[in-house]
Formats: sequence, C-alpha cells, structure tokens
Amino acid sequence: MGLPDSIRTIPARALRQLASLPAEAALRVVNAAPLEKRLNERYDRARRVHAARIPALSEQDRLIVRTLEEEGVLVTSLDALGLPATAEMFAQAMALSRTLGQRAADIRPTRSASADDLMSHPAIFEWGMSSRILGVVEAYLGVPVAYDGLCYFHSLPDGAEVGIRLWHLDREDRRMIKIGVYVTDVGEDDGPLQFVSRSVTRQLEPILYRYKPFTHAELARRLGPVALANAIQTITGPPGTVIFMDSAQHLHRGAPPTARSRSAIYYGYFGRPPRHPFFCERSPFSRSQLLALAETATPYQRDAVLWRASLSGIERWFPPSLV
Repeated sequence: MGLPDSIRTIPARALRQLASLPAEAALRVVNAAPLEKRLNERYDRARRVHAARIPALSEQDRLIVRTLEEEGVLVTSLDALGLPATAEMFAQAMALSRTLGQRAADIRPTRSASADDLMSHPAIFEWGMSSRILGVVEAYLGVPVAYDGLCYFHSLPDGAEVGIRLWHLDREDRRMIKIGVYVTDVGEDDGPLQFVSRSVTRQLEPILYRYKPFTHAELARRLGPVALANAIQTITGPPGTVIFMDSAQHLHRGAPPTARSRSAIYYGYFGRPPRHPFFCERSPFSRSQLLALAETATPYQRDAVLWRASLSGIERWFPPSLV
C-alpha cells in the first residue's frame, strides 16, 4: 500500500525533522538538571577508572594530546604524522575529489560522498581506523574511543552560508574529536575550517546546548563584531593538512568558499558510550557496511567501529536524529 498523498507531498526535510523529534525530546531530558548531574558523575567515574587502561603513546602522540588538552586544536600534516597506508588513502581521496567535482547534476553548495563512493575507496575509512589514531583520541577523551566513520565534503565556491558552513557545535558527546584532512589546497577564500576559541565559545553556554546553528551575522550580534573577529581562527593549508579539533567545545564552520572548490575529509570520534547516541551515526555508512569494513580489523579497532554494542537498554534502540 502506498503512502497517502498528504504524506507524499511533505518535503523530505520536513519528514526528516518529524522523524528526529524523539531525539530532540531525548536531548532535553538528558540535559535536564537532575539527570545531567547523575550522568556527569558517572562520566567522571568512568574516566577515573579508565585512566590506567589508556594505550601507551609515543612522545609525538603525547604532545598531540597535551596540545588538545591545553588548546583544543592542533594542526599538523599527513607527512608529519607518518601513518602507514597514508599514500594509498590520499591517492583515493584525490580520485574521489575529482569524481565529486565532475558531478554537474549535483547542484548542492556542498556535495557529500555517498556510502557507495566511500566503499569503493576503502583506504579512506581504514586510515581513520588506525590503532595509533584511536589511541591518541582515547588518551584525550579519557574513556574508550568510538569511531563514527567519516564525511567527505566537496564544497563549491558559491559563497552560500548553509549546512556545515553555519557556526555550530557537534552534539554527539561532551568531548569529541574531529580530524580534518584537506584534500585540496585551501586558502582564505577556499572554504577553510574556522573555529572560535574555547573561552569565547563558553560565553554562550546558556544557549549552546540547544545546538542551534548560527549565521555569521547572528553570532556577531551575540558576541559583538570585534570580539568575534578576535576570537576566530582560520586554518588554511596545502593538500595533506591535518587538523585535530574538539568539535564539541569549539564553535566551528567551513567558511563559505568563494574562490575555488574545496575537498576535505572529516573523521569523527567520541567516547564509548556517547552522551547523545541519538545524534551519532553521522557518516553515510549503513551498519552492515561498517560490519564489512571492520571484518579484518583488530579487536581494538572493531570495538571502536562497532561502538553501538556499548549501548544498553533503550539507548540501543532509540531512533537516531536525521537532521
């Protein structure tokens, strides 16, 4: 039996918003004062218990963690990291950039790689599953790490301020890490990642955890144009630039590009279990595809990829947000 005409005519975005209402209600419940206090106590206890189980790190990787603790952001490069299989990952990333750039039928300001695109370029996903990367992120989080896959964005230089080009906080967890990799050269006018300092971001705490995105003009009105300009940091760089950022504690955006198209990969990591599991699973992969990608992984990697197994009760079955 088909859908009634009244349902078929509802725009797709409106249907996604309707399906996401349970997640929005859960957000309000989880962040209500009585429950929030209990969850924070449980989280602090989990970090204390897990401290002795953090993977051993090299001095280079301990420096990454210290920088993230102190500043929340670190900029490096693929060459400096020196992870195995980087050459294959980046070759596949450049090939996918060309593919997305040639999709003239896709007129969205930001084109996203589909699950099929990424399944045919598996080295991109596998790079983010590196045990070394997982260990660095886990040391920063202080709890077992979850790897939520990746999003690959190809942004067109149209200047539109929509979607990920709005100022926002990521909402999966209290602390989390996004690792950005520039696939193309990114200058000031090519859609660089921008973020607001952690101290200024915290000035907005009474309204932040509604997770409403801001246009640049809206944020300037709240903070003041001069204060906002002084708080913004812009990350430009050549292909292979790598950015570690706690995207739950820094307002950030991909600046609207106006000069050239920009391709970038964003890998997502958070604690296991996350505070807001209903806002996770942001990558395009299905759960069966993640099972296939993790088939030959180590147990440590599989636990990170298949993090939903750490959920219990209603958390495991609660419908995820679609917006």
